[in-house]
Amino acid sequence: MQLISHQINSEGGHDELDFEFLDTNGTLQTNVFANDKGHREELVDLGFDPSIDFHTYLILWTSQKVEFFVDGLSVRVFPNDGRKDFFKKPMHVEASIWNGTWAGEVDWTKAPFIGLYQNFTVDGLKTNNTLQCDPLPEHSYLNMKH
Repeated sequence: MQLISHQINSEGGHDELDFEFLDTNGTLQTNVFANDKGHREELVDLGFDPSIDFHTYLILWTSQKVEFFVDGLSVRVFPNDGRKDFFKKPMHVEASIWNGTWAGEVDWTKAPFIGLYQNFTVDGLKTNNTLQCDPLPEHSYLNMKH
């Protein structure tokens, strides 16, 4: 079973940023698609069962990088590196539970599967005509450990 806790997705030319939980053994997969180019998955061992308690998951997306955080700790940085197709389209957020067959077999005897979210927020920053973000404000969630 796979729970996508955060998925930021675009229309056409598919851009996507994911937190994907593979079972409850503490394996998190981050996934990045830019202009339909994928195969950029990275596994993270969280060291805990994410289904036992609420945790803080954050995707910080700027013109310079995309950074994934878990409980204030940076777990992945995807730099821009001068890409011409670096996430220039507006995106929307999805949260779901789905059966990603590539993630393994689902033990249906453990159903129903429930996704719970607490204090879910989406913050955006004003951009100028060149899609460059204004300077990041001083928010506590941006003062995370890198």
